[in-house]
Amino acid sequence: MGVQLVAGWNTVVYGGVNQGIEGAIATIKPYLIIMWVFRGGVWYMYDPADLANSDLTYLYNGDTCSLNMAQAATWDWFAAPVLVPKPKITSVVYPTQASPNTTVTVKVTITNQGAEGWIIPYFGYMPATTWLMIWGDWQWLIAGGSYTWTFTFTMPSQNCNIMCYAVYYDSVTGQNPVGDTSATFTIAVTAIAPQAKSLEVAYVKV
Repeated sequence: MGVQLVAGWNTVVYGGVNQGIEGAIATIKPYLIIMWVFRGGVWYMYDPADLANSDLTYLYNGDTCSLNMAQAATWDWFAAPVLVPKPKITSVVYPTQASPNTTVTVKVTITNQGAEGWIIPYFGYMPATTWLMIWGDWQWLIAGGSYTWTFTFTMPSQNCNIMCYAVYYDSVTGQNPVGDTSATFTIAVTAIAPQAKSLEVAYVKV
């Protein structure tokens, strides 16, 4: 399903699924000169020849689109692939051991190997038998973009198993989170050296 576009300017209501601009225009991109969308009182523009200044990154079902076409073409909405973010954890920096009750810092770098979109990191750590979760902030990552998340926690009194995740929000299905990618490692607890005690001797004058 789609709509026939003519050479020159066209104004149509987008009837495809909510998705990133690259997936939404896949069937007309070779002929598209420029596209404008008016949404929420703001004009957004996509120019295939000027991506640096293009701020139209997403199309939503019901968007009114003004398109300038180099030639006639059929905008086939459902033939366009639904492109999604593909987060991948590409680097984790962490200490291999830590003392109990000290602050542990872990840095996780996430690279988006798919379409641009919202990605969130989180991690779980398990002292003993209980999983504890900490969530990061949502990040909008372009295709190929990277983000480093730094998180801290207090080292427990035993070895700590860590699982780091990166997930994306699927605006088409409304699922959140989806597309897990994970890294697993262990931080070993170090023994606390015994503290030297001072002996105070009281001298009594006789």
